[in-house]
Amino acid sequence: MQPLWQQLSKTPHYKGAQTQTVYSELRFFFARSELSDSPAIVRRAFIPAAGLGTRLYPVTRAVPKELLPIGSVPLIHRAISECTRGGIHEIVLVISPAKQAVADYAREVCQDLGCDLVCVEQSQPKGVGDAILLAEPHLAGEPFVFYMPDEVCFCPTSPIAALADAYDRFRHPVLALTWLTPEVAPFFQGTGRLETEKLSDRHYRITALLDKVRDRFPVAESGSLKGVGIGVVDAGFVELLHQYRLQVKDDREFDDLPAWQHLVKTGQLFGALTTGLIIDAGNPSGFAAANYWWMTNKTSELLDLYRATFLLDAAMP
Repeated sequence: MQPLWQQLSKTPHYKGAQTQTVYSELRFFFARSELSDSPAIVRRAFIPAAGLGTRLYPVTRAVPKELLPIGSVPLIHRAISECTRGGIHEIVLVISPAKQAVADYAREVCQDLGCDLVCVEQSQPKGVGDAILLAEPHLAGEPFVFYMPDEVCFCPTSPIAALADAYDRFRHPVLALTWLTPEVAPFFQGTGRLETEKLSDRHYRITALLDKVRDRFPVAESGSLKGVGIGVVDAGFVELLHQYRLQVKDDREFDDLPAWQHLVKTGQLFGALTTGLIIDAGNPSGFAAANYWWMTNKTSELLDLYRATFLLDAAMP
């Protein structure tokens, strides 16, 4: 059965010259993203969605963080759609038993997008490192996209494709970088601080991952780079997690930070500057900022949503 956006583009109401226009306008509304020319070496994406969402309490006591919307599109929907835009064909979603609604929604999105979905259960929220090791059997020992669903991309070109290209070039893990100006700094908290060595216009070697700060993200007058929770890692990264896992007691949270720090110390972590802006919507100020940014900068998406609703009504018998 064809996806709904294809069916609507062929309805009697919109034949002939209008078909291509309808096809274009409905594309994002039904999360149908065109696949890019990113290298086939990166084919899978890992999305952790088993956390408690404590930074957004109390709303996440009632609604899973991943189902909170930016505009009208939930965070998990945006994450999966962004992955497919970058050429990803399989999503490995690590989910809590208490978040069945997130898994059900993700299945519908993946079906519409034509990509495969594997759900892996994490019975206790023991951290992202633990989640990656649980997902390891489904990652096939290949490089994969690491995508925190808090990250909302307002990028004219695919950050996933840029990361895959950078990994293809350096053959080491790569983190996405976004550029912050002083005007947008008040919307960002002090995570993702780093030091870099510039290698080319859009590529960097990451030389330090700095501690979080409670205040807003510090930005220079000329602007600053910020690391975000999207990247490409590989089997070597997973092996590092296995090594550090031995140092953690079974009942404690196992974070992935030690593996990232090891890569920095050994000069094996790189950064790729993305276009546009990426916002961490996993905290109150970031969530508000992402919705504000969507309202002020994504009017075309809002217009598509309005038009798609009109076309749906028109297509009804």
